[in-house]
Amino acid sequence: MEKEFKSERTHLDRITGIVRMQNDTEFLTASLDSSLKLWDKHLQGTGYTYETHEPLHSMAVSGEKKNLLVAGLGRGNFIVYGLETKNQLDIFELAHAEEIS
Repeated sequence: MEKEFKSERTHLDRITGIVRMQNDTEFLTASLDSSLKLWDKHLQGTGYTYETHEPLHSMAVSGEKKNLLVAGLGRGNFIVYGLETKNQLDIFELAHAEEIS
């Protein structure tokens, strides 16, 4: 029997993206709950959570070294996040005329 389990460490809304990190022990998820979460196999949970100001509708890893995460925030906005530095590098508001999904 499956049980519903929610805690501060889980997303509170639908997950909209998942990417595997360069190592085999971590992956990153984006959610409509306005957060990115780094999941760590060794911790058996989240390593950290990064809160954004809008729901995340999509995401992709980019850059020559695969060290950037670009996430669509909807309403034509997107955020660029540094995977090595684990911080927001830039945000582009109204970069697209339509919602990014």
